[in-house]
Amino acid sequence: MATQEFYIRSASETEARGPFNLEQVISLAEAGQVTLETLYYDAAHEQWVAIGENAEVKAQVFPEKKKFTLNKDLKIASLNKEKDSDAPISVNDMLAAAEGKTADTKDKADPAIAMARSAKIGMGRRFSPC
Repeated sequence: MATQEFYIRSASETEARGPFNLEQVISLAEAGQVTLETLYYDAAHEQWVAIGENAEVKAQVFPEKKKFTLNKDLKIASLNKEKDSDAPISVNDMLAAAEGKTADTKDKADPAIAMARSAKIGMGRRFSPC
């Protein structure tokens, strides 16, 4: 099937669409416009055949997807090791860290964000009713 042309139609249609090359038929299948029940004209046998009935055409238009499996015995080392000495973190702790208000994050705060917040607060106060 080097440069085979495909004429396709559904079983209920009398008019065919095409010609399409194999890549176009594959694209139509990916878009859901061609199914295994879609008929194509088999010029060698001079008849309309469902794509699902011809193993070669079916394999080309609807290639089997490799199944994804998990290896349950696979051991993956985690970088997040919990220590017994670690205290639970609260929402307030997370917010403080995000705002650069903790010992670990105070030097990582973005001054541009702080300036933008200050400007927004200042504008809100200036235009709010007294």
